[in-house]
Amino acid sequence: MTHPMPGDMTDDEYLAQGLAALQAGDNSRARRLLGQAVRSNPQDDRVWLGLARAFDEPARRRYCLERCLALNPTSEEARAALEQLTAAPQTRGAAEGPATGPEASPAPA
Repeated sequence: MTHPMPGDMTDDEYLAQGLAALQAGDNSRARRLLGQAVRSNPQDDRVWLGLARAFDEPARRRYCLERCLALNPTSEEARAALEQLTAAPQTRGAAEGPATGPEASPAPA
């Protein structure tokens, strides 16, 4: 399958291709495409919502969801995703602060 060159796509095409990549499970490609879309049109809440779905890291997801809600406070999908992210069990590092000392690093092989 051939993909259009980055400069050849409109904002909506970046969004559509990014969402298609998400559906296909290609989060890396989705991040690239949606990242281009957000650089071109940072006021599009749909792009921020899609970008949030493309990240695994909670902090990045939270940032994208908060941007989405700042642009569209009525987005139920963004609000629900942010609530779910907030309700997710905290990891040790997040709950107790950053880990330091020898237990913070993996043991040498």
